[in-house]
Amino acid sequence: MVEKFLKKSFEKVINLLDNNQLKNGHNGPYRDKETNVREISHLLVFYSNIIKSNIYTDNSKIKGQLIKLKDALINNENYRGEAYFKFRIKPGKDEVNGVIGVAWVLEGLCASYEVLKDKEILVFLEKIISSIKFNSKRSLWERPTLIFSDESGVDETYNHQLWLAYGLVYYAKISSSEILPEVKLFFEKTDSHLNIHKNGLIVHALRNKNGFKNKLKTFLKQMKIFVSTMKNSTSTKYKEEGYHMFSMYAFARISYLGFESLFNTSIKFQKSLKYLTKEELYIGLSSNAESSDYYSITPPSGLIYNRYGFPYNVSGFEFLYVNEIFNLKKEVLSKKYLKSQLDVYGFDVKTEKFDNNVKTEDITNLFLRVYELSFYICIRRFQVKNN
Repeated sequence: MVEKFLKKSFEKVINLLDNNQLKNGHNGPYRDKETNVREISHLLVFYSNIIKSNIYTDNSKIKGQLIKLKDALINNENYRGEAYFKFRIKPGKDEVNGVIGVAWVLEGLCASYEVLKDKEILVFLEKIISSIKFNSKRSLWERPTLIFSDESGVDETYNHQLWLAYGLVYYAKISSSEILPEVKLFFEKTDSHLNIHKNGLIVHALRNKNGFKNKLKTFLKQMKIFVSTMKNSTSTKYKEEGYHMFSMYAFARISYLGFESLFNTSIKFQKSLKYLTKEELYIGLSSNAESSDYYSITPPSGLIYNRYGFPYNVSGFEFLYVNEIFNLKKEVLSKKYLKSQLDVYGFDVKTEKFDNNVKTEDITNLFLRVYELSFYICIRRFQVKNN
């Protein structure tokens, strides 16, 4: 049933592309107008994994389209040089979308290289990666920029940093090269960077613990959040629940690529993994508690689910993958996650058709992110083939 959903989703995306009806997404609930860089990056993974999974007997046409997508990214008008890709257009926000933007580019290019084995991809990847700036004092990466600045441009969102680390690990895997020293430094500080609540839920924002001045700023920021949440009866946890699985998916991808040793001794990682298996998280993702969201975004979603979870971060597909990779053996919970995720897509399991009752704020990115499920299908098919 999961494979049938994948095929129908892929065919739906192809049909939209063929008819020029696939519009750029807007970053889910954030309503950030996006360029086509994110779309192409996700499509590169989607097409590559469809070919690798051998769902279709003839992949020649799909491979031809993959080559066109690869060229469209490398020669994209939104590429400004070095590691700078224009991802979004929104006043007050950076164009590159922190480091998650370049992380998606790396993922797409690495996935396409696995299929195409095109040296042009490796050359382009090397150009990008050599330009990504790393703050050695904090062991964190800075947002891509074309303007020299002495000020730290560290992306202060943990899941962004983790996904960039995953992209760099993916590159090391496909290029048969050594893990970069920066990646090793990042993971050596896992228990410093990875901040969690008592139950194991990952804290969204990083904490700058480098020097007294930064420690003071971090403390004051935390106090501001604490006072505001107490006064307004809000919490940061609503958004963090929506992103918890997204972070764990990156950990799972790194594990699958053969580099789990980078983080598996981390006590905080183990607690975060354990929290992922709790019914508490599923309940939080299945509820709309926007009124209690510290990071409240307008307009309200009107959804029955956590707006950051199933309708945007495809938590159900992410759970399937994490459950498989880390051998959590949570099959009953896995079925619940999958059922909710398919409901968001408006997919009727009995008729195996979409009923157009899609529950999301961003239909384009929701369907593009079926690419995350394609990784799961690839490993499942590989297992069947080798049994």
